[in-house]
Amino acid sequence: SFDDEPILKLSRYTHCQKCLDFVRQFKRIKETYGFNGLFDNLKNVLCSLLTNLFDIDVCQGYVDKYGPVFAESFFTKFFSGYFFCEKIELCPVETPKNYLSADIYAKNLIDNKKSKQKEQPKEGGKKIRMVQITDLHVDPKYQNGTSGNCNKPICCRNDSVSGNPEPHCGKYGFEGKCDIPKELLESFVDDAIKRNIDFIIWTGDNAPHDTWEGEQPKVYEISQTIKDTIDSKFNNGDTKIPVFYSLGNHEKYPNDDYKDNESEMLENMTKIFDNYLDDNAKSTFREGGYYTMKYKDTNLRIIALNCLVCDCFNFNMFNSTKAHAKAMFKWLEGELQKAEEKGEFVYILNHFPLNGDFTLTECAKRFQALFDRYEYNIRGIFSGHTHLDDIEGISEYFNHDKIIHLNYIAPSFTTFTYLLPSYRIYTIDEETMQVLDYEQIRFNLTKSNEEE
Repeated sequence: SFDDEPILKLSRYTHCQKCLDFVRQFKRIKETYGFNGLFDNLKNVLCSLLTNLFDIDVCQGYVDKYGPVFAESFFTKFFSGYFFCEKIELCPVETPKNYLSADIYAKNLIDNKKSKQKEQPKEGGKKIRMVQITDLHVDPKYQNGTSGNCNKPICCRNDSVSGNPEPHCGKYGFEGKCDIPKELLESFVDDAIKRNIDFIIWTGDNAPHDTWEGEQPKVYEISQTIKDTIDSKFNNGDTKIPVFYSLGNHEKYPNDDYKDNESEMLENMTKIFDNYLDDNAKSTFREGGYYTMKYKDTNLRIIALNCLVCDCFNFNMFNSTKAHAKAMFKWLEGELQKAEEKGEFVYILNHFPLNGDFTLTECAKRFQALFDRYEYNIRGIFSGHTHLDDIEGISEYFNHDKIIHLNYIAPSFTTFTYLLPSYRIYTIDEETMQVLDYEQIRFNLTKSNEEE
C-alpha cells in the first residue's frame, strides 16, 4: 500500500473544525476564480525579469507547460483538510488500520527470503555481449554549422544566436549545450553492429531538451526515427538482435507530467515498439508502461519498469492516488516470485537509478525491499538518466553496510551535459548471467567533425 495519508480525527476539536471551515472557504474562492489569468500575468512579469538567463519565449513556455499543473496539484494537496490542518497541528490524526508501512512490507517480504548464494562464473564459460544505450535525446532541429553558444536551454539550431559566432556545431554533434543529430545515431549503429553483440537494452529518453516548446506527437516521431535507425542494421534480413526498451521521463511531454490516465501515450508507444514485444509484453506495456520477456532460449528474464509512475519530479504526484505505482509493484513482486519458482535469473531495467534520488521515497523503499528479498534471482539492475558514467551499490533493506546488488548507470549518448557520446557493452557469463566486465565506447567528436 502507498496509503501514507493519515485519517483525520474530526470529532470534538474546535480548532480543527475552524481550520477545516477556513480550508473550505479557501477552496470555494479557488473554485470560483480558478487560476485563470494568473499565469498569463505571472509569466509576463517573471520572464521580463529573467531575460538575462533565458529568451522570453523559453521562460514563457516553461510557465505555460508547468505552471498550471504545479499550482493545481500543490493547491489540491496542501490546502486539503487532510494535510493543511494536520501539518499546522490543529487537527489530530490516526493511522489507517490497513496502512502497511515500507518497513513492515519489507519485513514481511524478507522473512520469506531464500538463503541461497549466487554461483561463481566458471573460467572459460560461454559469454554474452549486451549493449546498453541510454539518453539519446535526438534533436530533429539540430543544424550543422550553427552556434554552440546561445541563451536557450539547447543550442545548435537555426535560432541559436549569440554575440560570439564561435564555436560552430559539427556534423556529428557538439560537446556542450546541444542534443545530437541523426548522423551521430547512424554512426553508433554502424559502429555497434561490428562489435559482435547479442542483444541491446535501451533505457529511455529519446526526445531533445526543448521542454518549453516540445509536443507529445514529436516524442513519437523521434522514438520511431531512433527505432527505425536501430532496426535498419540490427533487425534487417538475417540479422535479428533482440532489443529491450524501457520508458524515460522525456517520453512524456511536458517532461515528467505523467497523469493517472495516460492510455493514449502508452498505446502509441506500444505501437512504436510492437516488434520488440511479445503478446503478453504488449498487454502490460499498453496498460502500465512496463513488461517482462525472456531473452531467447536462455534462463534470463528481462523486467522493464516505468520510471514515470514513481517520478518525484512529477507535480501530479502531490495528490495522486499512485494507483499506477501500486499496480506496478504488485505486478513486479508477482513476476519476481514466478522467476524464483522457475529458477530464472532477472535483469531489471529502469530509466531512473533505483537509489531513491529520483523516485518517490515510498517507491525507493519498496524497490530496495524487493531487491533484497529476491537477491539470488536478480543478476543485474540497469539505468540511465544522470548522463554520467556510474555504478552504485544497493544494500540490504535493514543492513545498509551490506551491498547485495550493483546498479549499472550508463552514460548518455547525447552531448547535452558537455560530455562525449557514450555507450556500454557488457560481457556476461551465460550460465550465471552475472556481469563480468564492460567496455565503455566513446565517440571522438573532434576527429569525426574535422574529417567532414
